[in-house]
Amino acid sequence: MSISYGVFRGLESVTIENGFTKAVLLKHRGGRMVSLINKKTGREYLTIGEGDKHAVNQYGDDFNWLSDLSGQDECFPTCDESVYPLFPWQDIVVPTHGEIWAIDWDFEQCGDELLMTARGVRFSYTFTKRVKLLDDGVLRVDYNILNRAPYDMHFIWLPHPLLCMEDDITITLPKGIDKIISLHSSSPVLGKGRVFDWPNVSPERDLSRSAEMEPGARDKFYSFGAYTDGRMAITYEQSGEGLALRYPADKLPYAGVWINNRGLRGMRHVALEPATGGRDNLEKSIAANESAVLPAKGIYEFYMEYELY
Repeated sequence: MSISYGVFRGLESVTIENGFTKAVLLKHRGGRMVSLINKKTGREYLTIGEGDKHAVNQYGDDFNWLSDLSGQDECFPTCDESVYPLFPWQDIVVPTHGEIWAIDWDFEQCGDELLMTARGVRFSYTFTKRVKLLDDGVLRVDYNILNRAPYDMHFIWLPHPLLCMEDDITITLPKGIDKIISLHSSSPVLGKGRVFDWPNVSPERDLSRSAEMEPGARDKFYSFGAYTDGRMAITYEQSGEGLALRYPADKLPYAGVWINNRGLRGMRHVALEPATGGRDNLEKSIAANESAVLPAKGIYEFYMEYELY
C-alpha cells in the first residue's frame, strides 16, 4: 500500500492505493473523495467534474447548482436546507448538504491511515474520519462525531457518492427490504411520500434497474421499515463489476438512493446513501422521531466500507 500527494483539478489531494484499489481525496476542501478506481479493471466509480478546475465552494453554497456534482461529499447535520427546531440552536438555518462539504478540513497522515477533521460552524461538534485501505482492496472509513456542547444535538448524516451511471446498472438494497418510500420524484408514478413495493413499483417500472428510468428523470427514495443487513450495492450488468457499501445497520438505519438520469444539470449518476435519518430535511426528521442524536458531551461512531468487485 502507498500514500502519495499531488493536485487534483487544481486542489491539493492525497492518493491511497494498493494492487486492488486507488482512492483520491481532497486534503482540505470538504475532505471529499474525488476518485475511486478498481485497478484490476480500470473502472472509475465516481463521476469526475468537467474542466480542469474543481469548484471551490463556500459555506452555505447551494450544492445542486454551485458544486461540481462530482465525487463523494458528506451531508451533516442535514441534507436538505432546514431550520433547527430545538434549544439551544432553535431557528438556526442549516445549509443545503449541511456544513462540512464546503469548508476546509484539517489533514494528517498517521502511518497507513489518513486522519481528516472538520469542526462545526453553527454547531459545536468535531467531525473526524480515519481512512485506510485494507489488504483485500476494501476502503474503510471510521467515523467519530464529538459533541462539544452540554446539550443533545439531533442530526442527519449520509454519504453522497455520485457514482457513474450506465444504462445497465442494478441497485441492490439491504436484505429484508421489500418496501420503499418516495421522498421526491419527477415521475408521476412515484410522486412524493408514497410507499411502494421494492423493486417493482409498477408493471412498467423496476426501480432497481437504471435501464427502466425515463430520460430527464430524477428520483430519491428511502427504505421503508427496519432492516439488519447493512449492505447496499450497484452492479454493472454487462461487465458484472460493482461497488458495495457495508456499514452498521443500527447506526445507519435508513437506506437511501438518489438517481439522476439527466434530470439535474444534464448529468447521469446514482448515489447509494445509507443514512441516520429518513427524510433528508433535519427539521422534518426530528418531528418524525427519525433523526439520530449526538448526546451532550458524547460521541457517535460508525464505519463505512467500500468493496469493489
